[in-house]
Amino acid sequence: MVPLCRALLAAGHDVAIASSRLFRAQLEAAGLDVVSAGVDWLESDIGAAFPEYPQHRARGESKWYLQSEIFGWHTARAMAADLIELAATRPVDVVIREPWELGGALAAAHLGIPCVLHGIGPIANVEEEVELHGLISTGRYQTIRSVWSRRKQPLSRTN
Repeated sequence: MVPLCRALLAAGHDVAIASSRLFRAQLEAAGLDVVSAGVDWLESDIGAAFPEYPQHRARGESKWYLQSEIFGWHTARAMAADLIELAATRPVDVVIREPWELGGALAAAHLGIPCVLHGIGPIANVEEEVELHGLISTGRYQTIRSVWSRRKQPLSRTN
């Protein structure tokens, strides 16, 4: 993502990258304008932000918990809410996100702006991610679906 942001800056675009406050220093060191957003966590210290993760890992549920609970629910919801709030104070023309960052896609759908998936991976669209993360079976799909179908509906960090 950093090389893409640098290329966009070199081409004259206004670029801001939204990331966890804990990762801000690394991105600023790369010369990027950083907006703290989403859950404040680092993958290298996942237990600090998600204390229940070690229990799921010990039961062999690591992949499910990462995909469904962390990426598919907690981080997505918080990032989407923060990006929507940011768009009220700063123009946002497009969201560029990584494959496991679902909140950017939700925010873009809510705001009615394009979303570009940047990265390597088999996932091509939000619907595939929702299905993969198991959100349909948990009943959380309706919350996410409401963002796609009724833009400008509130999306909080906790609903």
